Amino acid sequence: MNKQSTIFAGSAIVIAIVLAVYIGVFKINWDEKSATSEEAQTAQLNNRDIFSYVPADTLFFFGGLSTVSFQEAAKVMTPGNDWMANADWSQQLSADDKKMMPPAGLMINSLMSKYMELLKDPQSAGSKIGMEDQIDVVTYSVGFIPVMRLKVSDSNAFNGFIDEVEKQAGVGATKAVLGDMNLRSYSMDAPDSENKSRTNLIIGSNKQYAIFSLATKIEDEKTRELIVGATKPANALDASATLNPIKTKYGFHPAYIGYINHQEIMKGITGDGNGEFGRMLDSVINMAKQANADIAQPAEGSEPVQANSSDPLQAVRTESCRKELMTMVKSWPQTVFGYTKMELSSQPKIMDAKMIIEGTDVKFMKSMQSIRGFIPEILMETSSQPVFGFGFGI
Repeated sequence: MNKQSTIFAGSAIVIAIVLAVYIGVFKINWDEKSATSEEAQTAQLNNRDIFSYVPADTLFFFGGLSTVSFQEAAKVMTPGNDWMANADWSQQLSADDKKMMPPAGLMINSLMSKYMELLKDPQSAGSKIGMEDQIDVVTYSVGFIPVMRLKVSDSNAFNGFIDEVEKQAGVGATKAVLGDMNLRSYSMDAPDSENKSRTNLIIGSNKQYAIFSLATKIEDEKTRELIVGATKPANALDASATLNPIKTKYGFHPAYIGYINHQEIMKGITGDGNGEFGRMLDSVINMAKQANADIAQPAEGSEPVQANSSDPLQAVRTESCRKELMTMVKSWPQTVFGYTKMELSSQPKIMDAKMIIEGTDVKFMKSMQSIRGFIPEILMETSSQPVFGFGFGI
C-alpha cells in the first residue's frame, strides 16, 4: 500500500470509529411503538439543526433519524473490559513508520488510539471529548469533499482532547479562523515529498459543532465556507423528506441510514446543472490541463512538447449523451443501506443489514430476481462458533 493509500485508509478508520459509536445503538430498549411513531420522529428531525449544514446535492450521507446515548453506545463498544484495559493503542506505529508518515497520517493514528484509550472509562469518555450524552453526528459531502460534523457541548474540552492527540502524535497544526470556526490543518504530504499536493486534514470547532474534513487546492473560498459551516447551503437536506421514506420503504432501523446518490454523481460527470461536484470536476480538469501545458513548455534549446489539452469528460458532456445517461441513471437513482435487525442485549449480539441498489426498470428487475446469489454452505455453519462470520452473495 502506498503512502497516499495509507492516509485515506486511516481516514476511513477514524470515520468508522466515530460512526461505530453512533450506529452501535439507537436505544437498547427501542421498541416497535417508538419505531412506528413517524410524527414524533419528524418532530425530532425538524429540531435538529445539524441537517441544515448538509447540502441537498450531497453525493452520500451516513447518519440516523435520532441522536444516540453515548453511555449505551460505549457499552456496545467495550464488550471485553479486560481486553480494553490491557490494550495499548499508542503503539500502532514503529519509529520508522512515524518518520515516513505525513502529519495528517500521524494525527489519524493518534486520534484512533486516544479515542480507544478514553473508552476504557466510558463514564467519563464523552465529557473528555466535549460531547453531550446524546451523540449527534452526520457524514456527507460538499462536492466530493467528505465532511463529518459532530455536535459538541463543551468546545474547550474538545480542543483539549485535540491538544492531547497532537502531543501524542508529535505534530503541530497550522491554525486559522473561518467564520466562527477555529480550524487546525495537518498536511497529507510526507516529509520527503517533492510534489506537494496541498491537501490537508482539517479539524475545526466552535461552540456548537466539531468537523473533520479536507482542505485542497480544488475548492474556492465559498465552497470552503460551506465545508466548515461558516455559511449554510441554500438548499439543505430535508431529512424528513429524504431519510424517513428510505426507513419506511425498507424497514431500516432508525439508528443508521445511509445512501449514495447516483443521480447527483451523474449530474457532475455529465455537466448537468451547476452542482458543486460538477464545478470541482471542472477545476480538476482545468488544473490538469494547466499542468500539462507547463510540462510542455520546452527548455531553452530543446524541442517543444505537444501538450495534452483534451477534456476526458468531453464525450459524455454532449447534449445527446447527457440526456441518455441521465435517463439511464433515473432507473438506478441511489444505493441505500441500513440495519434491519439489532439484538444488542443478546449473546452473541446480532445485527442484520441491507444494502440495496434501487432499480425502477421493472423488466430488468424481474430478470434479476430470477437469479440467486451463491453463498457456500460452510459460511452458514455456526457449530464452530466463529468470532466473526460474513457472507456475501450476488
